Amino acid sequence: MIELKDIGKSYDGYEVLSHFDYQFEAGKSYALTGKSGSGKTTLLNMIGRLEMPDSGEVLLEGKNLNKLSERVYFRDYLGYLFQNYGLIDNESIKDNLTLAFVGKKESRAEQEALMVQVLKQVDLSDHDMKRKIFSLSGGEAQRVAIAKLMLKQPSIILADEPTGALDEDTGREIIDILMQLVGDETTLIIATHDPHVYSRVDNVLRLS
Repeated sequence: MIELKDIGKSYDGYEVLSHFDYQFEAGKSYALTGKSGSGKTTLLNMIGRLEMPDSGEVLLEGKNLNKLSERVYFRDYLGYLFQNYGLIDNESIKDNLTLAFVGKKESRAEQEALMVQVLKQVDLSDHDMKRKIFSLSGGEAQRVAIAKLMLKQPSIILADEPTGALDEDTGREIIDILMQLVGDETTLIIATHDPHVYSRVDNVLRLS
């Protein structure tokens, strides 16, 4: 469980969050929605340890998140789906997916087999492995980013506007794939303006 406890955050004197409390349960999916500047991305970034709250605590299973080793958190717990996909543009799909195995013990053959498997799950072919990220459409790049999450198997998945740059049909396909990643121990938190997402998740948190 992730708990935000009495969180406060301001930028240049503008208060985005004040005495904010919320709990995200394992095995559940959440949508964060609200107008621009309401704190959606700020919340994601605090859970993702990209930003620190000015006051309050972010707790993971009751322990202060900022006291956990960053290396351990990023390697063993967190998967972040960024608006810009978080991929290396001038590298191949295969090279990007290989990064999901850092710190893991799978052999090269096992890695190859897993990559083929997850690409199939996101409707890409293993024949695409050599393609460079910059040559992909937005939908294809998002699928690669999700495939990378699948390989990493994080217990916390944060997605910042995952459908924002996609057409409606592709966006729905991406959400379908993301929802399949929610398991008994996996929490999915999506910051979004997409109304389609609201009907798919377990809880909608509206920020003002």
